[in-house]
Amino acid sequence: MKRIALILCVCIAVLGKEWPIYKIGIQENIPYLDEGRKELLDLYYPADAKPDDLFPGIVIIHGGGWTGGQRNANREINIASNLVRMGYVCVSIDYILSKNRSPSWPRNFMDCKTAVQWLRVNATKLKLNPAKIGCIGGSAGGHLSALLAVGGKDMKLEPTTPYGAVDTSIQAGVNLYGIMELGTWHFTKQDGTPIEDQFRRPGFLGKTYEEDPELWKFASPINHLDKNDPPILQIHGLGDLVVDWWQARDMKKALDEIGIENELMLVPGIGHTFALQHPGNNNFPKEIRPAVIRFYDRHLKGLDEEACKERYAALLDWEGKHPNDSTYWALSLNSGVLAKDLGNGRWIVEQNGKETEIQLGDQVIVMFEKPRTQADMADGMFVNGYGKRNDEADITLNKLVLLDKPYGRMALGNVSFLNSTLKKTEDGWSVVTIRNGQKSKSTWPLKLSEQFKVYQRIPGKVDELKVGMKIVQVEGKCAGELRLASTLILTD
Repeated sequence: MKRIALILCVCIAVLGKEWPIYKIGIQENIPYLDEGRKELLDLYYPADAKPDDLFPGIVIIHGGGWTGGQRNANREINIASNLVRMGYVCVSIDYILSKNRSPSWPRNFMDCKTAVQWLRVNATKLKLNPAKIGCIGGSAGGHLSALLAVGGKDMKLEPTTPYGAVDTSIQAGVNLYGIMELGTWHFTKQDGTPIEDQFRRPGFLGKTYEEDPELWKFASPINHLDKNDPPILQIHGLGDLVVDWWQARDMKKALDEIGIENELMLVPGIGHTFALQHPGNNNFPKEIRPAVIRFYDRHLKGLDEEACKERYAALLDWEGKHPNDSTYWALSLNSGVLAKDLGNGRWIVEQNGKETEIQLGDQVIVMFEKPRTQADMADGMFVNGYGKRNDEADITLNKLVLLDKPYGRMALGNVSFLNSTLKKTEDGWSVVTIRNGQKSKSTWPLKLSEQFKVYQRIPGKVDELKVGMKIVQVEGKCAGELRLASTLILTD
């Protein structure tokens, strides 16, 4: 169900020159690695490109401590959508993750290189300039992004399959709060100040620092600099409690000493894990988005400072005139009704008198919630629950959803859990959870409210969708005009 939007290009005139502001197109779940690899990429592209357009390309690398994260998280949606608006072709990629003490290095880095090769191999089809490719990533993705910028063939980690000896070099790299020297990643104080001689130790390399310090040096971007490296932009929050800002400071010093063109933006009052924007957060620093766009415009489009300012002014002007199409974040609807079937996977959702058009993704998951009774509850069932946490360390439950397998989180007020199961007790019911970030199980006694209801969630199909069905939850991505749904949970 892949969709390609064909829309006339919109141009905004600023100071006498027209600067194009592009519509956003998306193709999801594209294989790009060797056959059998489960990691995929999502392609974001200007949907209204003209026949003679040629765009720079950007590889977006997610964070997650080298053990988690995903290519379609909020940060990656925001970065890709913003850059497509300004005339870039982006791929947001999965890469191999470390699991159960199984190291992912150097395959994770080589996967990033393979994504660059994929862009070059498909350059003609994508209207992409193969000589102008950049990268960007946050946290662990920032580490891999910086390494992709500076880690050349001398590392002897060039992937040979599935694209042979296709060039893996890039022409501009952006590091958002990544680790530049793994051996000196510091713990921080509560204000973000790094603590001297107190170091964090990641586990994705497979060996401890004490076992193989040379391996840790080899996997650190700061140790692979040479004068031929591309320009690098670093942005780091001074309130970051996860990755100390000394990482960016020391990297800049090393870049300056060698003579590599670079920029460093240290942002007061901001912590870890930010995108180019945070919708609804009026206090989010407004200088981050234009800094990234300007950096790429200079080094991948060859624009001067005045042209960069004009282009960004054109974007702001366009967004001011199209506020409903200026959100680049996750799609999340928790109420409403399917009001109209437009065909080809397009639906109108009505929510509080407002209509929103959604497009079903090519691998959309459809689920239906059917009413059940307390008699259907059984020991060991996977469940989602909705209610609130009490001071007595128990939960007042308003709704329980019975699942055939764990699909995600159990939302209990301001507490979020994974892999929750029911447990029958002498006094009633409890829920057993593995809480986020914890390995130990927790047991929460349940109190059933007067409004308590039981539902069962069962798999459905796209062709079973009907006008009038009520929305329990719709998840996906907002990329400007495009609301692309990946999960629909509905009830009659």
